Amino acid sequence: MSNLCFIYRASGKLEKAKEIGEKVLLLRKQVIGEHHPHTLTSMANLGVTYRACGELEEAVKLEEETLLLHKQILGEQHPQTLTSMGDLSSTYHSYGKLEEAEKLGDEVFLLRTQILGEHHPDTLTSMGTLAMIYRARGKLEKAEKLGEEVLLLRKKVTGEHHPHTLVSMGNLAAVYRTLGKLDKAEKIEEEVLRLRKQVIGEQHPDTIMSMANLAVTYHARGKLEEAVKLGEKVLLLRKQILGERHPHTLMSRANLASTYRAYDKLQKAEKLKEEVQLLIHM
Repeated sequence: MSNLCFIYRASGKLEKAKEIGEKVLLLRKQVIGEHHPHTLTSMANLGVTYRACGELEEAVKLEEETLLLHKQILGEQHPQTLTSMGDLSSTYHSYGKLEEAEKLGDEVFLLRTQILGEHHPDTLTSMGTLAMIYRARGKLEKAEKLGEEVLLLRKKVTGEHHPHTLVSMGNLAAVYRTLGKLDKAEKIEEEVLRLRKQVIGEQHPDTIMSMANLAVTYHARGKLEEAVKLGEKVLLLRKQILGERHPHTLMSRANLASTYRAYDKLQKAEKLKEEVQLLIHM
């Protein structure tokens, strides 16, 4: 069942992943106890699933508990403890706790470099997460340098078309966009979208994320017709797959409203803005 939860999450079937993850955790607590390493693994997996579902408050609470238990039971430098640190850093980032995210991200990156080595996939994951936290905190030069470094290493270690490499490509494109390097951002994002459609399909959440990012870049470049077309597709898919109130769906509404406004579709823009406000306060 635990493997099935991972498979559902990896394939973008998030509600099924959450349902199974909650069942597995409950069963493991009953059968082998709350502090068994396998139970902690289930807690960690469910925390990541909550984050993917946009249930960030639940994810933070569960991942903080998981990290505390991993430190107590396995020790601060155990690989599973480092995984919990990395997961919580990512969730803090998503939740807007950027100072906490950076502090924890710096710590886990340093420990993984020391214990696992610079080229270990987990170390590269920490590098990528930290680059995006730097971007969110406005440390753009550090974000660009680290993002370029992790992408180069990903291509060497895991290959150009590996899903983790595509994540690193998309992250670097986001940094380029923030820096105003829109040509570079657009080129990378179009490639990532093409590859994700081929490898994991058009309706996978990661593919939809690539569409959303590219729509934002099209808008920034003044390609408003392309931005509207892609933004409408993203919103439709996210409503169907993630649900109306998922943070990514709300962001898609806000982004599309902004594009409509720039494209002089003011009635549509105002309608979407009102929908966002209504959903936030439900």
